[in-house]
Amino acid sequence: EVSYVEPEYLRPWQKSRQGSCTGTGFVVPDDETGERRLLTNLHVVQDATDIRVRKHGNSRRWRAITICRAADVDLAVLRVVSDDDKEI
Repeated sequence: EVSYVEPEYLRPWQKSRQGSCTGTGFVVPDDETGERRLLTNLHVVQDATDIRVRKHGNSRRWRAITICRAADVDLAVLRVVSDDDKEI
């Protein structure tokens, strides 16, 4: 689940209303660090103020941050923020 605020480029001092959306993604391993990353669509997380991810069939959610964006192919890589990587 993603919470977002769309920017007002013509009136940056004006606040936009906040919204939320959902999307899908899948786990990809990082060969250098051994960590698992999430690959998702950029348009889902583009203006995100808060990103929460969960496993299919599980109600527990973890905070995630965007670490890489590729607008030309509409992809983003996320890193899950957790104290215990084994529980993810």
